[in-house]
Amino acid sequence: MRIWFGTKLLMRRGAQHIRHRRYEAASANYRKVTEREPENAQAFCLAGFCFVELGRYQEAVAMLDRALQIRPGYSDAHAQLSRALDHLGEIGAALEYAERAARNDPRRNDLKRVARWHGRIGYLLSKRGDWMSAAEHLRLASRETRDAITYDNLALALWHVGDKAGSLDAYRTAVSSNPADADVHFGLGWALYNLGRYEEATDPFRRAIQLDPTHADAYYHLGLVLEATGQPEEGLDALRRAATLRPNHPETHYSIGATLRGKGDIEDAIAAYRQAICLRPGYGDAYLDLGVAYSELGRSEEEIAAYTAAIRIDGRDPLAWGNLALAYSGKQMHQEALEAYERLCELQPENEMAYYGVATSLSFLERYEESVPNYQRAIELDPAFITAHEYLGYAYSLMDRFPEALDCFKRAMDLAPGSALLHAELAEIYERMGDTDRARRLRSSAEEFELNGPDPAISNAKKPIFKESARNSPGTQSQPRKSEETS
Repeated sequence: MRIWFGTKLLMRRGAQHIRHRRYEAASANYRKVTEREPENAQAFCLAGFCFVELGRYQEAVAMLDRALQIRPGYSDAHAQLSRALDHLGEIGAALEYAERAARNDPRRNDLKRVARWHGRIGYLLSKRGDWMSAAEHLRLASRETRDAITYDNLALALWHVGDKAGSLDAYRTAVSSNPADADVHFGLGWALYNLGRYEEATDPFRRAIQLDPTHADAYYHLGLVLEATGQPEEGLDALRRAATLRPNHPETHYSIGATLRGKGDIEDAIAAYRQAICLRPGYGDAYLDLGVAYSELGRSEEEIAAYTAAIRIDGRDPLAWGNLALAYSGKQMHQEALEAYERLCELQPENEMAYYGVATSLSFLERYEESVPNYQRAIELDPAFITAHEYLGYAYSLMDRFPEALDCFKRAMDLAPGSALLHAELAEIYERMGDTDRARRLRSSAEEFELNGPDPAISNAKKPIFKESARNSPGTQSQPRKSEETS
């Protein structure tokens, strides 16, 4: 009888310690109970709960396994074991034990209790990437609760299954349910940012920062939207604040570089890109933009090295191959440019400018016969490609295939009838054909057209490619949030 009374007192003291979050002291009381009563499943379960709270997850698993050996259908032990396994990264097992806890819960007829289980299961399914099933469970949870975290997780799941409108509604419900939660404001801003609604995203990010001045993700995304809405100085301030709070986040340094390059601070941009690469050596977009920055300084060797590094990371990146091809062309390295353009054609067989690049490189190498089908392919893809008609005609003329050359220039001049450039070039071809009168008339027309303003063959010409930066500044993915269950 004295032992029983002592055990009861230890259990009460443990419960009191838990109420005050003194988990170390509580666990000591419950361990004493397990020593006195080796079949006391509740004591093992509560000890396991305390170890979860203390971050001692392996010890928690041992305690909770013992509780379930004693009482296999013990719902609380299943729930706490799910939590421990989640922290250990064993998401599949954590999900299985959460489902067992829900099935064995003696209060499973309580709709609010059931809603909490659906929320927990939906959270774990989200972590596993099963977004469709997660959305189903989280919808069920949302019917009985307006818990902000449930709606936050539901919004993220709906986003991943393509229901953008439903996701926004869920984020807004989360905000109204708990307006003091910085993360739900961030989630709403994140969704608006990813929809390209930058102006609307600004206020949620600012509100998240007001509520949590250490919210690095909110500063980071605020910087992105401010830069996107034409406020680069303010955007740069926000990005630098994010970098201070989270110095090892490569995307932040990358975005600082992109903003600085947009402002013309190229040397500082290069330093930021290099910091991003230092933090993530396989950061292909940072290498790509680093190459563009070197290009703007005329440092072609370093530019080519950067594009080459980007290609080593992702050999199927068309922007890197296109930029590399253009850099080689600028250095008159036409054989190397040809190989890069050919690779671009393989990656983008519908890209008329890639074929044009192949054709011009072959022309510079005086391989005119080979250039012809590539010019023709570029024109097939874009019949209004003035420069491709012009250069194809010029290639024909160099092969003394004058009828074809004249036909190409006719097509080009139909597209740009007032072009001084095309008239002057066509005059040269007629002169080589021996028709000096026609050549003189064409030159006279060219002189008249020069007085009319911009030449349409130049202003409407397509370049083979432009040196391009990575497509978009990368947004950080929101993550599912857990609402911990307690015993």
